[in-house]
Amino acid sequence: MWLLLLVLIALLVVPITLVVRRVREYRRARGPAPKEELSPLERALRLLEWANRQPDGEDRRRALELVALELLRGGRDELGGEARELAWSPPTPPAERAGELGTRARGSTGGDGAKSA
Repeated sequence: MWLLLLVLIALLVVPITLVVRRVREYRRARGPAPKEELSPLERALRLLEWANRQPDGEDRRRALELVALELLRGGRDELGGEARELAWSPPTPPAERAGELGTRARGSTGGDGAKSA
């Protein structure tokens, strides 16, 4: 009786082990789910949104400078110049003005950081 029970357990363990290995191999081969790729401008705008929620105005300055850099790289010289001017004007830039500029920058790009046609 015990011998028959051991054989039955062995017959069940082998296929279960094989299935578990296959599932693990499949998951490893598939890899992690791809993340949404953001444009450099969109990343800078998200950083600006974060900086606007921080009490330190220096974070806001750096984020505005990064937004200015990406706007200038994208050929939006007027808005980029305005962002740079706001970033380095004394005193630290107010969150309201930085937020308005971020909204205008996002609107000029079609909302996702890509150039609008």
